[in-house]
Amino acid sequence: MLVNPLMAIVFLAVFTVTVHSENKLPAISVSQAKSRVLIDDVVSWQSDENAKRCLNDNKGDNLYTDQMLSLSCIGYDIHHFSQLRYLTNLQNLDLSNNDLAHLDISDNAALTRLNLNWNSIDRIDVSKNTALTHLWIGHNQLTHLDISANTSLVDLYVGNNQLMHLDVSKNTALRVLSIQNNYLVYLDISHNSGLTELSAYNNQLTKINTSQNASLAGLHLNGNRLTEIDLSSNVALVDLRVNDNRLTSLNISNNAALKYFFANNNLLSEVPVGLERVVGEQSHVYLRGNPFGRGSKKRLKKLEKFASNSHFYY
Repeated sequence: MLVNPLMAIVFLAVFTVTVHSENKLPAISVSQAKSRVLIDDVVSWQSDENAKRCLNDNKGDNLYTDQMLSLSCIGYDIHHFSQLRYLTNLQNLDLSNNDLAHLDISDNAALTRLNLNWNSIDRIDVSKNTALTHLWIGHNQLTHLDISANTSLVDLYVGNNQLMHLDVSKNTALRVLSIQNNYLVYLDISHNSGLTELSAYNNQLTKINTSQNASLAGLHLNGNRLTEIDLSSNVALVDLRVNDNRLTSLNISNNAALKYFFANNNLLSEVPVGLERVVGEQSHVYLRGNPFGRGSKKRLKKLEKFASNSHFYY
């Protein structure tokens, strides 16, 4: 009997869907089924025994790599992690506190959260990870990081690396930027108007412009080389730390919300303008280590009377 080729194709399609339905598998084609990769296979392909252990600990009831949405391998002492390209739907990846030097995440486009803190990574390519909202890669050995493609970033932690430059001009969604303990000599945050927290302490900054950052509540710039700073636009500041710089004057008259004010170990000879608006109950004011004149010391002595139940050191 002759069989119409078109009828044969229809029959095959119906048969495929029926088999999938009876076995309660996702409605995928034969070609897609053949392309799915078992998690156990990826485990077997790992050269690092600790990477294998982590994958086994995380797989749960999942059989296939495309079912794994989250992977947490904190402190597994992993030196090498390969085959991440098969975890195509991975959204959260935490490989912090390991001993990784390199990591290829170029095929993990679904990633939104990536934590690589406390490793030995000296370079990483995140250009394909455009969905990232949270990137934590502090305490590594990075000398360069390109995040121009990561425009969805909200929280970036790159503290304790060896960075001399970081361009955040494309990252306009940033709310938290932590870049402390690096070697930055310049930082442009004029395009990051939504920033609420900036930690850039212990760098080599000589100046910084915060006029476009009215939402800043926390600003930590201690341990730099600042000689001046204009805080007039930062009316939301609650925590300001500019200690251990080279500041000769300070005006905090527009920063009445301050509760934590650290300006110790600078070159201040005059009392910061507006200090009387900050000193009060439960405030923390540190001004020691400045060459205040006799008149300034008298003013500070008077202000001390208003510092009930607070920390006021000068």
